[in-house]
Amino acid sequence: MIKHSTPFTHGTLHVTFCTLVLLICTGIQAQLDSARQQALDGIIANLRSDYRLCTGDTSDISDNTLLHWHKNIDSIITGSDYGTIAKKYFQETGLSPANVRPCEIIRWMQDSERSLQEYSTILSEAKDTILQRRDDSLHLQAELAKNSRAAYDLLGIPFGISRRAFRIMMQTRKTGNAMETGTFIRYDSVPFGNYSYRVAFHFSNDGTYQSYEIESNTCDFDSLNTGARPRLNTIATEFEKMVNIPPDHIYRVGQFDIVPGRLAICRQWIFPAATAYFGLGRNGSRFYAKAIVSGTK
Repeated sequence: MIKHSTPFTHGTLHVTFCTLVLLICTGIQAQLDSARQQALDGIIANLRSDYRLCTGDTSDISDNTLLHWHKNIDSIITGSDYGTIAKKYFQETGLSPANVRPCEIIRWMQDSERSLQEYSTILSEAKDTILQRRDDSLHLQAELAKNSRAAYDLLGIPFGISRRAFRIMMQTRKTGNAMETGTFIRYDSVPFGNYSYRVAFHFSNDGTYQSYEIESNTCDFDSLNTGARPRLNTIATEFEKMVNIPPDHIYRVGQFDIVPGRLAICRQWIFPAATAYFGLGRNGSRFYAKAIVSGTK
């Protein structure tokens, strides 16, 4: 008996052939996709290389950021001004634009523009500084012309000057940072003789410099005679050297004369345009030395 193929057998062969064709086509498509991906990866790699060489940025930026950068470069290269940029590049560097990447020329242009902008900013700031200093100098001269200096002026700053003039003069004094509150400016370390003290400079409501206070650190209640009194003598002695005259009044102050909220005056100077009080103060159970010098203008 001769064997022959049945319809079922033909069907099986047909399915097997179609499957083979499909696999072949799928393989070809996969190869095409792979080749396309390899080409794309190559392009991206070249763009990354250009980006790093042109920008100096070695960070791992995203593909979208990279493509955006490249798009900006292309827009400049295809622009009407690129020829002028390349010509200027050659004139200033002596390098032929044909031997460098276009992005390097663009970076050179951007760096040049940035440097020019920074230089312009520096010049502008320097000009503003010069004008401000000149304005400050004129203001200070006018204020000092109206308010003569006196021997009792702390740091050589006379009473009666404006708050602005005071700040200008304090710029050259080594007093640390200032704390401004309302009508006074306080410094925690102002040199006076061989020591530094807390000093508060007081102003009127219209900004006129009126008085200053010098205050020592506090000491224990039991250290009045070994801490606060010696420090008061030091401050008063230094002030006497400044004004070159002894105090007009000297008062004896006992421990029970020193009460919180009021200065117990030990020495007093009276000048034609100012009064100086030196005494002892109390804050709770602690004592301190203090001087108050006020102008009478």
